[in-house]
Amino acid sequence: MGAVRARTGWRPGVYAAAILLLTLCAVAVGGRTASAVDGDVEIVSSSYYESGGYLYIVGEVRNDTPGNAKLVRVTATYLDAENATLGTAFAFVQHDILAAGQISPFVIEQEVPAGFASYTLLTQWSPGETAPVPQLSLGSIRDYVDSYGFRIWVGEVTNGSLVAVEQVKLVLTLYDASGTVSNVDYAFLFNDVLAPGQKGPFQLAIFVGPSSYVTRTLTTNARPASSPPPILRSLGVKQLVGPGGGPRFTGQIQNLGTGRVSQVRAVVTLYDAQGAVVNASYDLADPSALEPGEKASFDVLFPEAYQGWTSYGLYPPTELTTPTPTATRTATATHTATITDTPAPTATLITTATQTPPPSRWDLYLPLLLRLATR
Repeated sequence: MGAVRARTGWRPGVYAAAILLLTLCAVAVGGRTASAVDGDVEIVSSSYYESGGYLYIVGEVRNDTPGNAKLVRVTATYLDAENATLGTAFAFVQHDILAAGQISPFVIEQEVPAGFASYTLLTQWSPGETAPVPQLSLGSIRDYVDSYGFRIWVGEVTNGSLVAVEQVKLVLTLYDASGTVSNVDYAFLFNDVLAPGQKGPFQLAIFVGPSSYVTRTLTTNARPASSPPPILRSLGVKQLVGPGGGPRFTGQIQNLGTGRVSQVRAVVTLYDAQGAVVNASYDLADPSALEPGEKASFDVLFPEAYQGWTSYGLYPPTELTTPTPTATRTATATHTATITDTPAPTATLITTATQTPPPSRWDLYLPLLLRLATR
């Protein structure tokens, strides 16, 4: 059954004018819909899947205006076999601001309406005066299927700009053989703030919907930091063997700044001999809020997928340094990240790994489960 794709663009001017573009130019094949229509913020492709009684419409939009677009919202209208409306739901796209030509995915989640047969999509947006933060530099990316059957992506990004950024989100878009979006997910960087030149790891898991793909993209969404990065250091760091045989890192974090810091965490990234990311994990410090001079303990565990690591990086570092961005990593205006391997990172702490049997999972998998529960 065909689907209608419409979008509304709010243009600046002396008087605000609402322009509604309705185009019946969509094709539905095997329950998946795709369209190519003219519009200011255009829906490029979409599809849907059902899981656990919920309907997930996934897709992406493109900003075809010459300027920036913000607050881009996609509204789905659910239809029955007779094209009668069953209800609506909406979601904002994954990127806060879209520059001209930029693409961003979306996910609309709703309980499956009784009698659902098809849907229509409508885009709404506002002009943005501020340009988006350029894409951060992506280093090596690894994906694997964990012992629970979930597909996991792990990697790191580098802030190549001259300003600190925060709320860094990694956005994953999966495509099928026809180039249609088949699933969308996201995860936030382990680090709350990235200083210029600083690296930070991420871990992203597909828990619902298709995880197989023909092609995929990973992009970043970030905001300029509202305050300088905290001044923290690690003390008394020890590398141990965890209860299941995996690497374990313990120590303390001290606040060397002049203000209170909340949500303090230790972040560990494992690298192989070529400098590629093997895995990453973190632990929220205890206590998680530190006044100036105070210390807190951490205990970072790796539940699985650590085999092959030879060195690691730790945040906060044991010694304070001032990262300097290189000219080759200066942020540019490109909006689709290029995923390439990077040279071997210089870890704050280096150690030689001894491979051991995979760890017991239940008491080691807590960081990932906590991140899922707070999404």
